[in-house]
Amino acid sequence: MVDQNVTELAENVSPALVDLLYSIDDPGVTPLDRKVTIENVLRLLSVLYDTTPQLGGDLEYNNKNLVFNTTLTSDETASGDIITVTFGESVSFGKLCYPDPSENGWMLALGTNALVKHPALGVALETKGNGETGKLLLRGLIRSSTYFSAFALGDLLWLSDGIAGSWVNDAPRSVGDIVQNVGWVLAANYAYFNPDYTYVELATSRSSSSSSSSSSSSSSSRSSSSSSRSSSSSSSSSSSRSSSSSSSSSSGSA
Repeated sequence: MVDQNVTELAENVSPALVDLLYSIDDPGVTPLDRKVTIENVLRLLSVLYDTTPQLGGDLEYNNKNLVFNTTLTSDETASGDIITVTFGESVSFGKLCYPDPSENGWMLALGTNALVKHPALGVALETKGNGETGKLLLRGLIRSSTYFSAFALGDLLWLSDGIAGSWVNDAPRSVGDIVQNVGWVLAANYAYFNPDYTYVELATSRSSSSSSSSSSSSSSSRSSSSSSRSSSSSSSSSSSRSSSSSSSSSSGSA
């Protein structure tokens, strides 16, 4: 290779990650000529290669947006606001959880008033046992063919009243059930978890038979009331005519 100044070299306009750069290792103490790949240089500069990046100060949006990844590369994954918590019982990926103060940990949520296991405020992202720590999704995108394959785009999702930790696309209907919206279906196998912090406890059933019965009862009540008014009116009219007839007869006799 002919000796040349750097400025005399041909420019590489499409460098690859495996291309080499010249570097001087430890220049202030024992300088050594070394080579380094472009990929390794980028690792020093990009958070893409840093599994635990940390900010040195406040992050300014600068009139820009924080864009979430809406296409997760594999099943049983999530992206969003995630924290590390302690679980109060065995959990697995995708299970809806609530914070239990008596157990001082997160446990499987259930939409019924029989046991206070609501509201659901997080989703377990790992399989963990009682007393173990793991990741919990507070809000964001979650991909799971186990939970969302049977749902359709736009379906609202609710805390199940039958299976602890499960999602349903039909709100609970029975008396004593807890109705809490926990998100919606974004795409096939995808859901956006955004739990409502408020919920409703059903005092009456939401079934159609109950509604029909109520309507029938109301109709019967109106019919009875109408019949009563008719009877009263008829009685009053009859009494009035009788009184008038009696008065006329008395006047003629005199």
